[in-house]
Amino acid sequence: MFDRTMLMTMLGVLLLIGCTTTVTARTWDLAVTHEKEIDFIARNGSLIGNTVIVDAYNLVGSAYDDDSYTMFLSDADNPKYSIFSVDLTAKNVTAKPILKRDSPSQIPSMAYDSQTQTLFWTNQKEIMKMHVPLNGAPGKPQTLHKLDDKNPIGIALDVCNRHIYWVNSKQLYSSIMRSNLDGSNLTTIVSENLYDPTTIIVDHVNSKLYWIDDEEGIHYKLEESNLDGSERVTLVHGKHQQPIHLVVDRESIYWTDFTYRAVWKFNKDTKPGDIPVTFKSYYDRKAVSPRSILARDNLGNGIDCKAMKAEVLKKISTTLAAPKPTLQSFNNLTTSREESDEAEKCFNGGLFEKLSGSCKCKPGYSGSRCEISSCHNYCLRGECSVNDKGIPVCKCGSAYDGLRCEHDVCNGYCLNDGRCTVDDMGKPNCECKYSSGARCEVTFDMAEICGLYCMNRQFQKTSINTSSCRCAELNQTIEEVLGYDTFNCTILVPILAGFVGMLTIVVIFLSVYISKLRRRPRIKKRFLVNKGGITPLTSRPGASLPADQCEITIENCCNMNICETPCFEPKLRNATSTRSNGKKKEEKNGLLDHMEDGGNSC
Repeated sequence: MFDRTMLMTMLGVLLLIGCTTTVTARTWDLAVTHEKEIDFIARNGSLIGNTVIVDAYNLVGSAYDDDSYTMFLSDADNPKYSIFSVDLTAKNVTAKPILKRDSPSQIPSMAYDSQTQTLFWTNQKEIMKMHVPLNGAPGKPQTLHKLDDKNPIGIALDVCNRHIYWVNSKQLYSSIMRSNLDGSNLTTIVSENLYDPTTIIVDHVNSKLYWIDDEEGIHYKLEESNLDGSERVTLVHGKHQQPIHLVVDRESIYWTDFTYRAVWKFNKDTKPGDIPVTFKSYYDRKAVSPRSILARDNLGNGIDCKAMKAEVLKKISTTLAAPKPTLQSFNNLTTSREESDEAEKCFNGGLFEKLSGSCKCKPGYSGSRCEISSCHNYCLRGECSVNDKGIPVCKCGSAYDGLRCEHDVCNGYCLNDGRCTVDDMGKPNCECKYSSGARCEVTFDMAEICGLYCMNRQFQKTSINTSSCRCAELNQTIEEVLGYDTFNCTILVPILAGFVGMLTIVVIFLSVYISKLRRRPRIKKRFLVNKGGITPLTSRPGASLPADQCEITIENCCNMNICETPCFEPKLRNATSTRSNGKKKEEKNGLLDHMEDGGNSC
């Protein structure tokens, strides 16, 4: 019998085994979505549990409310709903619809503010928000920022300072922006050296901002800065990855990668030579690629705003308490480095004013620290520079002009379907089709154009005005000249094809007939002849042959009459001499010698 201790141990093991596929509210550290599933992972990389959302198709975005243990998910391919929620405390996890699908655009990133019970998301055109209470129906979606020309993708919340951050991935407007949660105080904090930023996250432990820039080609960058965009540092400059989503916990940075179909990990306390390592790979699972990822340490109850503010005050006090080194001036007098530190607070040559505690920027720059250039996103094409008056000036390429290089020199230049090209001097040139002139402004004779147009041979769709062409009258004239009741290529072509087919059949028939005429049958005739060769040939066979006679057969004779001279040309024939009886006999004997059996039968 089992004792009580052994029984309890076995029950504990069984319960532990049964819970490997069940996720409790406080057991997981990271959550990764892929297809219609959610993997719950511990910090050491082990899989704690897995949840399958039956009604889901392709989960791409996620957010989490740590107070109600509710996860919000966006689905890229669900035909009915774009966003729904799931209760992780329920035994049977089911999807609860939150937002009906009203457009085919995806929702790549979401974030949830538990303080106001508000869900934020991007749809690649806008920053949206919606009140989602713990009990009751969700509110109506509202537009926080409309950004049609910037393509916002990744978003993140700073719940302690009540800010929302997002990255704009459109190349002409690549930037990182920030505003208050109510949409006020919209500012651009990073605008330079960005190509295609895809994801961003706020680290509430260290008061840092992290983002990933998917650079042109095969490279990508993981970068770090302060929450205002200052002190920007590149942590990883790698290649052959396509990052999708980024999160942080107290010790590490994680991101999902579409190329390797894996989750990567990188420690915050980096050392020279450190590289990312694979945290979890999905490569062995066919057609499975991780999309969004969540870290509970940086969400909801895992955020300690007091500690965050204390950390910021500590950094400020440490900076202020640091001894100020002295610098040797040009007049051999010592001076404090305070002025130098104040100058470093302002970018792009701006001057720090002690009274106002702000930066006085040079012409062409703005922002709290003069970090925003007037050239940012000013020139649509070409290069931008700031003149002495602080006004941005664009230097356009050869094919564009205008104040912001917005005008294509070929746009509307060539007329009448002419093809426009730009030479080395930046001047447009036209290659004309149905016209002539520098801009193809001189068209062909309208009679010729109408003839081609009405006969349905060329340019059915063209910019040339063919409304004046009288196709009915033109076709009638052609019918009268050619003598046809109807001038239609669709009728002429079958008729001509039928005529050619009939000629082909006649030629084939004649060829077969002539070939048969050439193959005439072999004509044979039987004759009786005396063995001595004295008696003339006769065609009167008897019932039985005498002893001095035999039967011969002559083939293909020119003259099949019974005669002494069949069609046989002897070798020794003199055309100039007259035929004698002796020679006839010689010809007959020669004929007998050339028979099929060589004359042996006679």
